[in-house]
Amino acid sequence: MPDVLYLVNSISSDSIPAEIASAINKHTPSNVRVGVLMESSNSRLDPDIQEMELPVIFFGGSGNLDIAPYRRLWDHLHDQEYDIIHPHHNFTGSVGRIIGALCQIPVVSTEHNDNQYFSLPQRLVNTATFWLPKVNVYNSESTQSSMGPIERWLSKHNEVIYNGIDIKRINKGKHHEIPVDLPDKLLITNVGVMTEQKNQKNILRAAHQMKQQSAVSNLHFVIASSGPLEEELIGLASQLGLSDLVTFTGYLPEREQIYSLLHQSDIFLTPSVYEGFCVAAVEAMGCGLPVIASDIDVFQEVIGEQGFFVPYDNPEAIATQLIEVVSRLDSEQVQRRREKLRQRAVSKFSLEQTAIDHHRLYQEVSGECSPSL
Repeated sequence: MPDVLYLVNSISSDSIPAEIASAINKHTPSNVRVGVLMESSNSRLDPDIQEMELPVIFFGGSGNLDIAPYRRLWDHLHDQEYDIIHPHHNFTGSVGRIIGALCQIPVVSTEHNDNQYFSLPQRLVNTATFWLPKVNVYNSESTQSSMGPIERWLSKHNEVIYNGIDIKRINKGKHHEIPVDLPDKLLITNVGVMTEQKNQKNILRAAHQMKQQSAVSNLHFVIASSGPLEEELIGLASQLGLSDLVTFTGYLPEREQIYSLLHQSDIFLTPSVYEGFCVAAVEAMGCGLPVIASDIDVFQEVIGEQGFFVPYDNPEAIATQLIEVVSRLDSEQVQRRREKLRQRAVSKFSLEQTAIDHHRLYQEVSGECSPSL
């Protein structure tokens, strides 16, 4: 049973690596501990993380250029025995690869996002250490294809392991209380950190287009989560005269709150500029929602042909697609698509299968079973 140290910058209820680590511990013989480089032991853990009962080690860093957490990590690796180090995300991933190599511990590294949108410094840091892992893991075929020719040449072995959802937990959270009051209207919901990547500005612009066309009488938009653009988005909603048409939930620290919101919603809208996978979209599929998404490769791959696709940079097209889906929401055709989306989420993107796939890979890398690498 391989002992694995996950390395992440921070940890919260929307931390995909933490959810995967918890599932691996629950469903497989592998043992995963999570090392958090940029938080201290005084950090308040979200209720979700507390319930996972994950073994968490805090290295107390204050930023990427703070060398103290890397020294603490170095000392920790010499005090403990690990079969594998599994770093996540860009800078942390690079540091983990280097320290793992220096400590002669095999490294499995995961790429979570479309690398074409990384800045030049991010690309350089990533590329410089890309040859060190035994295996580079990607959360979708699209993420793998976003790698540049140098990374492809440097990588020793590649594996695609999709992120997964816990459909039992999603269903269990259906009636969970949420800390916001929602109107008794048809709800169009987006879940995602408020950044340029998630493109919530064009949700508001599409809502404005619909309002100008008098197409919002029984509609309400919900944007869940928080992030760097939160104040700007709230300001834009006010500027566009949408304050009574949009609810900003703020950060929701429990996944059950997200699941309850999705179950209460009627349409899921995600016009992201780019993604690596998008767990929120698959969770919405698992709730049986019609999904309107950006016409980008990863959504075509993950959501499949039953999704409704729009250009992310065209609010008018987003508004038009919303109006069309709303008008046909109760039709037999849309109901069939919703059910097929739900079935796809459950059958193709199981969190338990994600855990099993990681365990199998860890066994191969640590030499506990016949390698296929």
